[in-house]
Amino acid sequence: MSALPRSRALVGLLCVALANQACTTLHDIGLPEDAGSRPAAVSGQIAVGDRVRIITRDGVSHDLRVTDLQESHIDGGHQRIELREIQALAKRKFSPGKTTAILVVAGVVLVAGIVAVVANQNWGGLVYASSY
Repeated sequence: MSALPRSRALVGLLCVALANQACTTLHDIGLPEDAGSRPAAVSGQIAVGDRVRIITRDGVSHDLRVTDLQESHIDGGHQRIELREIQALAKRKFSPGKTTAILVVAGVVLVAGIVAVVANQNWGGLVYASSY
């Protein structure tokens, strides 16, 4: 594998990784200490289909897409987390500013890469004489 395709692959993977992180941000959802009032607090801010990060009282972090929301628990994929066990809850939201920034940076990197390839390309050693 030559250096050029390898570098293209690395740049592509870097762009995908950055875009994946840049397009969303986590917004903390304040939870009341009283477990009895948590269902109302959660149901007003989380809905089925939302992507959330839950940190449970034992310190374990769970990233999931909400598939069911009940008064006592949140289901996501193959996980069920009891509301009383949640220490912190954050919802992923689309971030237009970060998305714009990553697109601008990716565009600059792409243009710089094209310029570098064109500048280093061997034109066959042809020299064109001007007739002026």
